[in-house]
Amino acid sequence: MSSAEIKHDFLDPPAENGSADYLGTIGPYRVIRELGKGGMGYVFLAEDVRLKREVALKVMTQKIAATPGSRKRFISEARSMAAVHHDNVATIFEVGEYKGTPYMAMELLEGSTLESLAEVEQRPDYAEVIRYARDMARGLAAAHAQGIVHRDIK
Repeated sequence: MSSAEIKHDFLDPPAENGSADYLGTIGPYRVIRELGKGGMGYVFLAEDVRLKREVALKVMTQKIAATPGSRKRFISEARSMAAVHHDNVATIFEVGEYKGTPYMAMELLEGSTLESLAEVEQRPDYAEVIRYARDMARGLAAAHAQGIVHRDIK
């Protein structure tokens, strides 16, 4: 199934007179394609149409967004993370809700995940593993210094 065939109810459809090279919109973001999916929601490649830049857009699933406590916690945690400024933490640009669906726009980071390296059987050597762990620990320490405990480390 191509990204153009994926349907997400929380997105407004693409403009009829525009091109269909994106999935839809949520607020001021043109959602281009899905990057990932987890228990809490989706992460999309999106374009901030106001600033003309690509962002990673994290959107909560409709099922979880229907729970007021979850929606409130998502927005509260995102606002807390926006206060963390560190080279090993993605910068959060905006936190909001659109038609009852919470979202967070953040810095789009290039590269691959450790999971994707494992899929193509490229095992990093021990020095790389130590560097990855050190960088992750530094990012987590920056969050902890702001009183934030990350509950979903990947």
